[in-house]
Amino acid sequence: METVLGARSGTAYGDGWVRSACTICMNRCGILAHVNDDGVVDKILGDPDNPHNGGRTCAKGDAGFEGLTDSDRITTPLRRTNPTKGVGVDPGWVPISWDEALDEIAGHLRDTIADDPEKILYTSFDIFHLRGALAASWVTGLGMPGYSTWSAAIFCGNNVHGIAYMNQNAFEGTPDPTYSRYILNFGAQFGSVVHYDTMHATHELSVRRSDVKLVSIDPVCSSAAAVADEWVPIRPGTDAALILGMVDQLLNELGIYDREFLKNFTNAAYLVGPDGRYVRDRHSGKPVVWDEHNGAQPFDAGTGNAALRGTYAVDGVEARPGLQVLADHVRAYTPEYVESVTTVPASTVRRLAREFGEAACIGHTIEIDGVELPYRPATAIWYRGLSAHKHSMLNGLSIILLPTLVGAIDVPGGLLGEPWGLLGKVKDRTYTSTASDDGLISQGFIGGGRVGGLYPPRPTSAPRTTEMWELLPCAPYGTVFSLLNSEQPELFGSPPFPSMLLTYQSNMMKTSGPPDIVERFIQRIPFVASIARRFEETTMMADIVLPDLHYLERLTPFAYQHLSSGDGLHSVYGAKPVVASTIQGPIPGEPYVDAMQIYLELLRRAGRLSHFNEAFNNIAKMREPYRLDPDTSYSYFEICDRWLRNTLGDGKGLDWHLSDGLWTDDKTVQEKYPRPFFEARAQVYFEFMLKAKDDLERTVQELGIPWETDDYQPLPDWKPGPAYERSAPYDLFVTNMKVPNHALSHTHKNSILNTLSNRHNDLKSVWINPRTAAARGITHGDLVEIETTQGRRQTATARVTQLVHPEVLATQGCGGGWTKGSGGAEVNFNALLNIDVEHIDFVSGALDSAIAADVRPVSGGRR
Repeated sequence: METVLGARSGTAYGDGWVRSACTICMNRCGILAHVNDDGVVDKILGDPDNPHNGGRTCAKGDAGFEGLTDSDRITTPLRRTNPTKGVGVDPGWVPISWDEALDEIAGHLRDTIADDPEKILYTSFDIFHLRGALAASWVTGLGMPGYSTWSAAIFCGNNVHGIAYMNQNAFEGTPDPTYSRYILNFGAQFGSVVHYDTMHATHELSVRRSDVKLVSIDPVCSSAAAVADEWVPIRPGTDAALILGMVDQLLNELGIYDREFLKNFTNAAYLVGPDGRYVRDRHSGKPVVWDEHNGAQPFDAGTGNAALRGTYAVDGVEARPGLQVLADHVRAYTPEYVESVTTVPASTVRRLAREFGEAACIGHTIEIDGVELPYRPATAIWYRGLSAHKHSMLNGLSIILLPTLVGAIDVPGGLLGEPWGLLGKVKDRTYTSTASDDGLISQGFIGGGRVGGLYPPRPTSAPRTTEMWELLPCAPYGTVFSLLNSEQPELFGSPPFPSMLLTYQSNMMKTSGPPDIVERFIQRIPFVASIARRFEETTMMADIVLPDLHYLERLTPFAYQHLSSGDGLHSVYGAKPVVASTIQGPIPGEPYVDAMQIYLELLRRAGRLSHFNEAFNNIAKMREPYRLDPDTSYSYFEICDRWLRNTLGDGKGLDWHLSDGLWTDDKTVQEKYPRPFFEARAQVYFEFMLKAKDDLERTVQELGIPWETDDYQPLPDWKPGPAYERSAPYDLFVTNMKVPNHALSHTHKNSILNTLSNRHNDLKSVWINPRTAAARGITHGDLVEIETTQGRRQTATARVTQLVHPEVLATQGCGGGWTKGSGGAEVNFNALLNIDVEHIDFVSGALDSAIAADVRPVSGGRR
């Protein structure tokens, strides 16, 4: 088969450019890569025709060609000869053929499937996002329980994705960059270069900069805070107290909330009885609301004026609307109490609430494409800063109240749904939402493996894997429990442990927890296979290693397939080989263009190809004549061609992808701002949590295992995390922060980006407030040692700065490492974390990343 390459064509920049996609981070910007006369990629620029990033790239994207000629690349399959595994242990690699490697892995797959396919652990933070239906069909075809994004499933969207599906039917929410005028950034990086939709959002915000107020609420003056109008330092892990204090101000002091939106598009008017449950109609069983003329009525009876406040008697039961219950609940969060918890001044609490409420412009409208829509240009966004905590889900349920109460959900200026591909929100380009019997947005399963929604909660049962998924009815993931079960195998009755591990773009040894704990977890797994471009920490624990490709050598038809809310165009595009790989791939005579070729060959050798074909037909919604015949073996190129034609039309197959590959289309007003056009309701009172708690407590009682259920409550609270009550000398919080010139950890070996990092010393430093530094005898540039209460230590260079809360030590995440090219002097924040029940949220599966610590100078130490 001939070499498969993207077409080199003339552009506004000249000749020799290939249109493709950058897949270094989850922005996945459209790019143009230049190939010189020697066949070398020497320049990457943003694709000006791509509406997602509009010709803009960041430093990571500009430096993306690094690694194509890396002398340390893995170029052939390798087998481990040293049975001992561990940090610093030489695996004794020997080259083997593709046939040997694939047969050995396929044999382990067959044996494990015959025993229990749920004992296959597959981890990747690449394959689902970049390959969609292919990856989901791969795990389905093998009968696996799904796959884990692993590190992301421990820290990232634990209180983001399920909540977004609950109130928006979307994978996540992002502020409307075109019409927002007031944005609260709670521990997130919106407006910087490490968030989704970054290039488009930063451009739109910069155009309207004088009309937008950005407020960053963060213990650290991060890159996002640096470009904000205001930075509000906050004690780590206390955001929910501030948020609920703002809710108290909006509901009980200012009276600012969108009454019409709450009545018609949420459950705020549903009556709640003394037991915290909905009061239901005796005949239909539906939740009731109170109509001022007709009394209690089913919520869908066409009531025109449902009460939001007050107390009413229904069949002898005293009942209040959900909004009244919420308003009464948050009265405890006075500004003075919030200040005592968060260190945010009471006056600031009042001001932020007032500014946010007034900026929401409740009652205002705007005309978009000839249609009058609600205009709510105020919203809030959050991510790891709120998510990576002990009481993560309570934090998430708190913050979603802010945009919901003011009606800023999927309308101009508000929080916009950002679905992945065609999951959940988009089906045949029609924005719809399934409603539960209670009239609520219903998306209990997100898809792509074990990635669950929040509502409706899933039934509980005995756990079938170490992830304890079956005991997490409202969580998106349960990955952290695998590490806990490895460390304390008897705690939960020894659930089945993985028999084999497959890793791809998932450096769990470095990025998910203390390396010694992850090391012990992997050592317990009998067989490990890894697909990697160069040696990473997890790769060194493998039994078989297969060579991966650089992203500029890959063929990925749908690297970006968002059909999302907001102004602008729809866009779908993929990545294509800008240059051909010189590595021989798994299929003789076939160009190696993607790791999916490995997966397809493993399916064939394991006897599971027909299962994959059937799964792919269903998951990718394949139609005739593009459906895969279950009994036919297709090449990766044939599948890509059929998939493209099925999705974009018969004229847009693989040849079109290689020659062009950018599909755009106008959005209808319903696609831009869908909330006014469907009836399923968002939630401000979370009654389902009580049902989930009842079911969960019955199950764990039957199993006879300990399990925390206190956080399953219908209204959120702030609760202190394990580090909140600190005592000297461990009276500081150590937290992580993101740096804009790195993505996750895989860019840490990029020599170009490391030059930038070394200039700023951002991978080796810890930020310390001057007051804290003076109290501990630390000066700027000193070598210091950070120590936690569990005796975990890291050394760092002190950066003494006002840009960090006085109680906080801040360092980047995912630094450090011990393979060639890793920065041994870098700080590995994950090495400081605790894997125990005190630091895990038993609702969302999040791991607390605010750790009690001390810092002291190292005698005579300076870097």
